[in-house]
Amino acid sequence: MTNLRRRSTFDRRYERFVRSLREQIVTGQLKPGDFILSEHELAELYELSRGSVRKALSELVSEGLLLKIAGRGNMVTYPRKGDIRLSKIKLGWFSPSYELPVVRQLLQQFEERFPMLRVQLVPIPTPEYVETLMEWNATETVIDVFVLPDFFFLRWVQQGWVHQLHPYLPEEMQREPSTYPPLLSMFQHDDVQYATPFVFSPVVIGYHRRMWEEAGIREHNPIRDWIGLVETARRCSIRSPDGECDQYGFCFSASRNRWPVFLLQNGGQLADAGGRLLLDHPRNVEALRFCVDLMYQHRVAPIFSHGSDRLAEDLFIRGRAAMILTTYYFMNEFRYQGMDWDLLTPPMGREEATLLLGNGLAINANSPNRAAAEALVDFLTSRETQSEIKRQSCTIPARKDVAEDRTLWRSDVHPEQYHVFVDVLPYARSIRDLGVTEEQFSFMEKELHLMWARVESPDVASHRITEEWSRRSALPTSSSH
Repeated sequence: MTNLRRRSTFDRRYERFVRSLREQIVTGQLKPGDFILSEHELAELYELSRGSVRKALSELVSEGLLLKIAGRGNMVTYPRKGDIRLSKIKLGWFSPSYELPVVRQLLQQFEERFPMLRVQLVPIPTPEYVETLMEWNATETVIDVFVLPDFFFLRWVQQGWVHQLHPYLPEEMQREPSTYPPLLSMFQHDDVQYATPFVFSPVVIGYHRRMWEEAGIREHNPIRDWIGLVETARRCSIRSPDGECDQYGFCFSASRNRWPVFLLQNGGQLADAGGRLLLDHPRNVEALRFCVDLMYQHRVAPIFSHGSDRLAEDLFIRGRAAMILTTYYFMNEFRYQGMDWDLLTPPMGREEATLLLGNGLAINANSPNRAAAEALVDFLTSRETQSEIKRQSCTIPARKDVAEDRTLWRSDVHPEQYHVFVDVLPYARSIRDLGVTEEQFSFMEKELHLMWARVESPDVASHRITEEWSRRSALPTSSSH
């Protein structure tokens, strides 16, 4: 037994040495032309005999990673095709993501910089994103790095899955003020940083300049509050003699990344510290009533038909809605439509507020290529890479020095008021700030359809949903389905 234990300890030290040296070469920490430590120094550092070190170095020489030079030592070699063992990283991404074309180009640059690494981009459908990642993680199909939206990270925390994430924040992102504190906190739990902020977007107002001009609107921002939003939307609405609406002044969206904006602006909160649902709180009911009145009383927004994330944006692109709430992610589609559009800060209710959405880069704790995965995250959050994301898309990079660098603005890519996000960020809040769990939010979304369709009033719907959730949460776990 003793001999076996000694051998096992030796094997672990030997494998740790080979793996550590290989990773430092593959990830570029040791560059071609660099000489590594002497055999004597390596033996002391890794608690191995010089013979074991010599054997390990021979393995790396045979892999094409090292070149033994007589009288000088072992040098990291310049890789030749077919002469090295490539390390592959799997990168999970949303299949309909607007950033994919830019990301594919950036990954080519990454592989040129790290010739011993290859990245396999794995598109994953949005509706089954979390489930697919969890299912693959339980098998041998491990995704090493994946995009993690803040709302999905909230689910990771609430389901007790954070142990499956490798806590990581690149050294550059640890320096102040490399990124925005709210973006960091989106991916923290118990003061641990489980994902690195990558890109983000507050929810802002998008509007058609032409429609405003035709409505005689000259003021830069006439929608500073809810009254201004309704009045401006009314002026931009066009109805035919038979009562049909040819153009709406505003398009309301029942997407989870849109309608909560009005709750936040009214000082609402969806749950208390104990997790009790507060949808029937007067502030929330008042905000819901305003949303419904946009459609049914003021008639400046089309009547709700479904909860598609694209409903409002599609009408905006077709020139049937003068204003919408939108994100910088979706703006990437506007730039190809030949529209004259721009951005404004959202209107204010009782207070200034809007939603803040963020995407992080998470490393799988089960990744067999953790060092390479960290190198990829470092690359994607570097100033150079983040600058390229901004140059080629409307999406806002997480690095503050890049996001606010106005020299990167391009007239053929960005709206004139692209940097309005700087004014919005001080009062932008994440869905996490609403206090609800992912399960609670999904339940509310499903039940609120009756209110959006005006089958129920905001008062009745909010009270019913709150009571139903209370009864449901009081049921034993085994019968809560």
